[in-house]
Amino acid sequence: MVFSVLFLGALHAAEPTVVWTPGVPNLGHQGLVSGEFDGHEGVDWAASYHSEASSGLVVHLSGTESDWVLSTPELTQEIRLRTGNWDGDPELEILVGLPNHGLGGAAGILDLSEAQELPEGLQEASTYWVESAESEAHFGADLTVLDCVEGGQPELIVSAPFSRMNGTVYSYSAESSESPKGEWTVKWESSHRFGYALEVVDSPASGLELMVASCEVNPDTEEACVSDGQLWRVSGEACEGIVSLSATDAEVGGLQGVPTVLRALVGESTVMWSAPLIKTVLEGDPLGALGQLETFGDEGDFLQTQEEGGAQSWFSSSGRVWKIGGSLQGVEVESPSHRSFELEGQEALGLRLADAGDWDSDGCPDVLSSSLAGDSLWLLSGCEASPEDTGLSGDTGSPQEDTGDAE
Repeated sequence: MVFSVLFLGALHAAEPTVVWTPGVPNLGHQGLVSGEFDGHEGVDWAASYHSEASSGLVVHLSGTESDWVLSTPELTQEIRLRTGNWDGDPELEILVGLPNHGLGGAAGILDLSEAQELPEGLQEASTYWVESAESEAHFGADLTVLDCVEGGQPELIVSAPFSRMNGTVYSYSAESSESPKGEWTVKWESSHRFGYALEVVDSPASGLELMVASCEVNPDTEEACVSDGQLWRVSGEACEGIVSLSATDAEVGGLQGVPTVLRALVGESTVMWSAPLIKTVLEGDPLGALGQLETFGDEGDFLQTQEEGGAQSWFSSSGRVWKIGGSLQGVEVESPSHRSFELEGQEALGLRLADAGDWDSDGCPDVLSSSLAGDSLWLLSGCEASPEDTGLSGDTGSPQEDTGDAE
């Protein structure tokens, strides 16, 4: 079943309510995350940047007065950002993947819960750092944390889809980054890429499980995931030793498009395979394709938040961000009944999205968004503004446009 797009370019769209412009180029184009990083009330976020001379992260912490710029050890234009609870304290850590770093890629963990001053760079600021010893493995293409042993510290899970020609997913313990604690591989006879995207799901029947996306690659055209993407489910308890899967172990096949992310959706055993232009909703145990949603001009992200009224899904389509409440079955993304956000002019919004929580204290989760070509981050208000409401309010202070250079 295909859920089609209704393209309605003339619809009125809401404008983003807050903009941050810390003075670095291409802000948030490769990665954007938000969460509680430093233990102070307010929105914290981290966003990638890159120029011809440097690349790295801008980190905005509510407990400091300036935005921090952390440069990568070497120039790169591919940065993967995720969040996870690595050490069990109330704050989240920032997970950073650098698949083009060094010989074969690198991954790091930033713990900013007690950060007081600007670190020298990304590697120096990382509390955990691991590099691939395999050439062009694309190590760090995606990463997450998974609690493999109940009561212990979670493991760092890192994918390397070009490792050993067919892809490998590694697990690392907090005790050592010298060698992986475990790894997952697949026995294939043709060229595949195992580990394009990762996601942890909590199955009512099986507990924590790791979902892994793979794609077959055409050796002549180098195209991947034309119509043969696969989704794998592996036990969260298998973080130690070598797990060798067979080609028939994939739970779902025939998926389209290289996934930018896998997202566990609100509800039991539901996952979104989010690729540009087409999103596949998978549901059930075992998983099966529930349907597809098409988006127009989509080079961006997909996100889901939760309000008291249920799940809210955020899609990039036609240069806008669309908010859709409730079930995704039978949905037209660009329906006039859905709220959308749009920038003035021709600049597209929604290249990367991150859940900002209820930043403006209006009872609805808000979303951070980067744009396709700009150097700013925008806050999309989760609630419809009343005619009298021309700004935001909250205990954290009124948001201001930041147009100064980062320090």
